[in-house]
Amino acid sequence: MIGRRHCSFSILAGLFAQVVVGANEFLSATLCLHISTQEAMPVTKWITRVIKQMHSVAIIENNSVKTDEIWDLDALKKTLSCSDIGMWTYNVINKVFTGCEKVEEITDGSISGIIPLRNMLRLIYSSSLRKAFYAFHACYHNCSLLQLEVHLTVDKWILMRGIYNPKSCQFQGLIFDISERKISDSNVSTLIAKLGHELRSPLTTIRLYTQQSIKIAQNINSEIIPLLETADRQISRINTLVDDFMLASTAEGNALELRRTRFFVKDLVKETIVDYFPSESRKRISLRISKRHAAFADREKIIQVLNNYVGNALKYSKEASRIIIRSQEKKDQLVISVQDFGIGIGVEEQKSIFQKYYRCKNVLATKGYGIGLFVVREIIEAHNGSFGVRSKIGRGSTFYFSIPFPK
Repeated sequence: MIGRRHCSFSILAGLFAQVVVGANEFLSATLCLHISTQEAMPVTKWITRVIKQMHSVAIIENNSVKTDEIWDLDALKKTLSCSDIGMWTYNVINKVFTGCEKVEEITDGSISGIIPLRNMLRLIYSSSLRKAFYAFHACYHNCSLLQLEVHLTVDKWILMRGIYNPKSCQFQGLIFDISERKISDSNVSTLIAKLGHELRSPLTTIRLYTQQSIKIAQNINSEIIPLLETADRQISRINTLVDDFMLASTAEGNALELRRTRFFVKDLVKETIVDYFPSESRKRISLRISKRHAAFADREKIIQVLNNYVGNALKYSKEASRIIIRSQEKKDQLVISVQDFGIGIGVEEQKSIFQKYYRCKNVLATKGYGIGLFVVREIIEAHNGSFGVRSKIGRGSTFYFSIPFPK
């Protein structure tokens, strides 16, 4: 028994050492992707500064929009002609898209002058069309800032930012060429995918030996059991982190592959809580889920969603506060929500919280990467579902998602 235990622990220690190098490379690569994306995005402040210098111009500030005045388009075009930024408009009545000369230059002539909507749609890859629809829909109905990355059929990537102006019945904004950044991101994403696959095998083996060691230790009532259980949970966290980064690095512009099966939601939630969270955290979680609620979805990806929601609820609320997980029927949708009574999220930040790498100002001191909720967004959109958050500062948050009921 002693020999067997010693052998198991020795193999476990060796595998831990083996995975450390790969984990460091993996996190370094993901950090590079994070930095390259962030460096390409600090345009909002610059746009604000340019726009504020002009008269009769809508102001974009802190992702909030004031649309009580009409843009001076000619003046703005002249200002932007000195830069590598183009200007566009889309008239919802005439259904025509207009780009300035700089837009024509950025898109290699594919977008030139006035273009009917049907012709504009032909220039966009189908993988970007769904995101474009959701982005324009939200901008139109919520008066929120439009931010959309579009893959054109001329093998160009553009970033569109703008607002909807109800007085002129048109969308209007700016276009940036982000083709070089997307190529760089693609290279880093490939590296992340390769490193992720390399890490999976040793992590799986480590967890297998950890769980085997726990069983051996239980037979001899060893004091090492709590240490091994902690190690097992940390391995689960690393696995989840690898899964999230791999999905985040490949999701944008690509359709997720779903392996749908039918399962009962309550069983899945219980499994997620037991597998991913320690007993102290599990005591805080209460379930209000109907036994009859079933889903037809990708089981593992829904676990990812729940793991992100519950993990955030535990992280950003007091240790003694409750976490409530609910399920309910809403027309032909199954809605699952996770409620906490923690620090809460401001109204303005709620609009951006599901964006890639976005982190709220009041949690920057807490460790995180800003990809968990982006992963949630990609998974639920792939299921033709919806997601969101209801929150008040100091009173907590309720994150929810819905997926269609199985037919």
